[in-house]
Amino acid sequence: METLSLIMKAVLLWLGLCTRFVSVRTTAPAPERMCPQHQRTDPNDVNERIKKLSGQKIYYANDDDYSYKISICKQGASDTAAVQQHGVKWKESNWKIIGTFNGAHVTGGTDWLMIKYFHGEKYTHHCKGLERISIVLMTCDPGVERGTMRVIEEYRNQSRLEDLENPLECYYLFELNNDAACTAKPKHLSAGYIMVIILIVVGSIFIILGFLYQRFKVSAKGMEQIPNYNFWKDCGSRQADGCNFMCRRSESRPTRYKAMDDALVDDDSDDTLLPM
Repeated sequence: METLSLIMKAVLLWLGLCTRFVSVRTTAPAPERMCPQHQRTDPNDVNERIKKLSGQKIYYANDDDYSYKISICKQGASDTAAVQQHGVKWKESNWKIIGTFNGAHVTGGTDWLMIKYFHGEKYTHHCKGLERISIVLMTCDPGVERGTMRVIEEYRNQSRLEDLENPLECYYLFELNNDAACTAKPKHLSAGYIMVIILIVVGSIFIILGFLYQRFKVSAKGMEQIPNYNFWKDCGSRQADGCNFMCRRSESRPTRYKAMDDALVDDDSDDTLLPM
């Protein structure tokens, strides 16, 4: 009995541990990938559209001098680097951060989104030592879930910080085609579709009310309960008559009648004209 009791306790303990393990595994929240957000009012539904990219992996792009890797959304909670740059000609150089998730902002309109990543490493010899900025312009490409990242340009003007008319501006510009940039367009019924619906509804009402009238008011039975039954019964014959009138033509038959002059001309001899 003691052995059986120990076995039962061991089984219960094992079942309890398994249940606890399964509950922990099932209730553990999945890591959420944070995407840049539009901070103020969002009339163009930008924040919902950018969420479609939360599951995308890192994008890679290249130009003649540099390689880039771009993360639209965070790959992990501790990630800070959004856009990184590496010199192709300088193999030993490290990846340089040219855009971070800190203060990243997304805006957009009809069929386009624009994401700005700020607080990159400062320029060493250009742009008066400003922090680098990266911009990803997303264009609508229906049905494309991944898309291709392309390098457009690295823009650097020669203005001064104090120039208010032409302010100093430096950024890296990328382009991505993706379905997430597409605006959900409300579906409208065409005029022809509306007319078809109206005809179907009116025809159904006419048939139902006519059937009820013939059934209970006129006391009709069988096929005569159909509204305007005589008209529909003769409809085929009337269509045939109309088709015969419009499409067919009467056959021209040669007449046997000949005028006297024609009859005389046709005779080969003039014996009929001579006196007997």
